[in-house]
Formats: sequence, structure tokens, C-alpha cells
Amino acid sequence: MNTNGLIDGLRHWLWKCVEPLLLVLVVYTPWAFNSHPRPFAQIMHLLVMLFAGVGLVGKPPVSIPKFGSTWLGKLFITTLFLFLVYVLVSFLNARAIAAIRGTGVALQYLEAIVWLPHSYSQKATEHEWYWQVALSGAFFATCRWIRVQAVQRSLANGSNHWPPGIRKLLWVLSISTALMAIEAIIQRLSRSNELLFILPRYNWRFVLDAHDSLGPFSYQGTGTAYFNLIWPLTLGLWWTNQLREFRRTGARPRFGSNLGSILPVAALLMIVCVFMTTSRAGVVVCLFQVVAMALIAWVNRKSFPRFLTISVVVSGLLVSLAVAFVGIGPILKKVERARSDEWGGRLPIYRQVLKMIPDFDPWGSGAGSFYAVNDLYTDPTADSWESMVHNDWLEARLSYGKIGFGILVTLVVVGILLARKNQFKIIPPAFVPFLWTALAGFCLDACVDIPFHTKSLHLFFALGCAIALYATPKSANTTPETF
Repeated sequence: MNTNGLIDGLRHWLWKCVEPLLLVLVVYTPWAFNSHPRPFAQIMHLLVMLFAGVGLVGKPPVSIPKFGSTWLGKLFITTLFLFLVYVLVSFLNARAIAAIRGTGVALQYLEAIVWLPHSYSQKATEHEWYWQVALSGAFFATCRWIRVQAVQRSLANGSNHWPPGIRKLLWVLSISTALMAIEAIIQRLSRSNELLFILPRYNWRFVLDAHDSLGPFSYQGTGTAYFNLIWPLTLGLWWTNQLREFRRTGARPRFGSNLGSILPVAALLMIVCVFMTTSRAGVVVCLFQVVAMALIAWVNRKSFPRFLTISVVVSGLLVSLAVAFVGIGPILKKVERARSDEWGGRLPIYRQVLKMIPDFDPWGSGAGSFYAVNDLYTDPTADSWESMVHNDWLEARLSYGKIGFGILVTLVVVGILLARKNQFKIIPPAFVPFLWTALAGFCLDACVDIPFHTKSLHLFFALGCAIALYATPKSANTTPETF
């Protein structure tokens, strides 16, 4: 029996599972109540690890160069490896084990090497490290999946401007999220206290209350971050297809003439969901993205057909109607309260974290440790204590210290440079501004909320970044030598 042949056959079969697993993952993750309750979260982790495993071990039908074949690719991998080692050492070299008691958080101190990274909540940092490893595996598996599609299209000399897999992924995301938006609107209007009309949602006082929920998301801030990440991609898919159809036929595609006509309607439904929550952070990010889209259309108005420019104006009017439908009053009232309630109570948390950072520098308090160390700084007479900073960048600065946060910032910078310099570009240039607007809005939301703290959204951001590595405004070049 040929052992090598069996192994190759198994690896080929595993590769066929990559795309189905990815599609299942992106649909399951948000619909399963944001993968937040324990059983749903465990299934999400299993799916992420399965996808990462088959994506990295599976053998594609074509030969592809490795990810780190350029010096920027090698630098990116090295920086990511250094960051994962930093977090690994911090939990292996933990200074404390944190446990929640009836009166707060108790810290059981351990012996640690203080001149090495360390954590004040060993279990939380351990969980974060395992998640970061799984997420990194999913990221590189996605990159590998994209490169295989590019090589296959290049060998086939196909004229399709979208790689089939990425086009299918965007369509599945758009339709799934549009259906979710419809359900979320109905749920908000019905004032149901059950997520998806199935799972009861309780507030921190254990009272049945879904006032701050949105569809399957128990926290509306997470829901708005998700919709703000997806609607620019949905609109970009429609825009790119319309532009290509016009250049191919020389005639304006009629609205309703093909299935793609539902895409701008789907994007509008997602925007309506954001405004229905009257979430200040969600509304601000959404408006930022709408303005960015308008500016992109204005700057490129001479290179775009007139009907697309008109579509932007009509879209702006529809967004205005969506705001009018929701009612501008509740949004303005919440904006006016921003000063009196200190932006929903966030500013006192930020001030406290800024006082905490110098005490834990240069190594930080440890990934996921805020809920533990914050208890040490919170007034014991206070009604409650916060488990999250509601500013993921500030929490990362506290958790990883100046050294770990510096590594993280370096990783981001190298990733952006890699995306700009990568010559292997297979995403249509017209789609690129929409993709970067979605990612930028997500990062902006992280300044006042918890999108990176939410593992399901963290996963979607990582998948978006993987696609962004192969998308720049320059012309596509799909020769294998340019990996």
C-alpha cells in the first residue's frame, strides 16, 4: 500500500472542505447568538480550529508559493510569532490567579520572573492565547485559500473579475446579514425580550430585558459593529458588479434585471438597523462610512459612469429617509446626554485605566486581565465594577504594556505595508475602497466599544484583513512569481 498516496489523497480531500467550512463559519458565528453562550462559543472555537487545520494541512490542486516569500511577508510572520510568544510567556509566568468571589475579585499571587512578561489573571490570559493562535491559523488558512483561487484563475486564463470563492463568500455574507437585519428590525419593533424570539435576554440585575439587544446580539453595540462591517462590503459587491457590467456592454444595467439588485437594498436594511438602536458609537461610525463612500464617489466622479454617481445621491437620500423613519429625536437626545452621562459612563473608566497603565508597565497586566486588576482600583462602595474598558485600544495598552502594545502596533503597520506592496492582487480595484472603509470603521468603533473584545467580530475582522492583503487600488497581477 502506498502510504504517501493515501496521505496525499487525504490532504486533497481536506482541501475540498476548506470553502464549505469557511461558509458555515461566517453564517454560524453571528447567528448563534454572537457565539456568546458557552455551548455556542465552544462550537465556534471548534469550527475555527477545524478551518485553520484543513486550510493549513490540506493539499490544493495547484502549486502555490509560500506566504512569507518576500521580506515583508517574513517580517509579518516574525512579528506575529513574537507577539504570540509574548502572550504565551505572560500566562506561563503569571504573577496571579484571579477568581471572582461574592465580594469582588480575589488574586492568588504566584512566584514569577518580574523581568519577563507576566499576567495577573493566568486563566484569562491562557484563554486569550489559545484564541489568538486559532485566529492566526484561520487568517493564514484564508490567505492560502485566496492564493489558490488566484493561481487557478491565472492558469485557466479566465476573464472572471471575481475569484469564485471570494464572490461566493461575499454573497453568502450579504444575504445572511440582510436576513438578520430584517429579523432585527422586526424584533426591535415587537419589543421582544428574547433574542431571535428564542433565547431570553436578562440584564445585569437578572431582569428579563432585551432593550439593548439587536437581533442575535445581546449587546446592541456589538450588533451595530457587525452591520457596519458588512454593509460596505455588500454595497461594494454591487458597485463593482455594476461597473463591470457597464464597461462590458456600454449600457446602464437596469435595476431589477438581475439578482444583484437586492444588494443595495440589503445594505440599506443593515444601515436602518444601526440607526434603530440609536447607539451613539454605531451611528457615528455609520455616518463616517457613508461620508467616506460619498467622498470616494466624488473624487472619482469623472471615471465612473453617471448612473453610478446618481446611485450615490439616491443612496444618500435613502439613508436620510432611514434616519427619518427611525426618528432623529432619540439620536439627538442621546448625543446631548453624552456630556452629562460622560459618554455612557465610559470616560470615568478611561480615566481609571490611564492611572493603572503606569503601575503595570512595561509588561502590562496580561491579556484578558482587566476584569481582575480593575477590581483593585474600583471603589468598594460602588454599585458595580466594569469587566471591559469599552475601548479595545486602551485595554490592549493596559493588557500588553508598552512592549507588547508596541509589537502589536508594529504588526498592524507591517500588515498595511504588506497589503500595499503585495504584487499578487486579485480583488477588483473598484471594491478596494469599500473593503478598507469597512475595516477602518471597525477600528474606529474599537475606540469607544468592544468589537475586538468580541471573538466572533474579531474573526470577521481577521478574514477581512486576509482579503485586504490581496486588494490594492493598483492593477491586478496574477503571475505566480509575484507572491
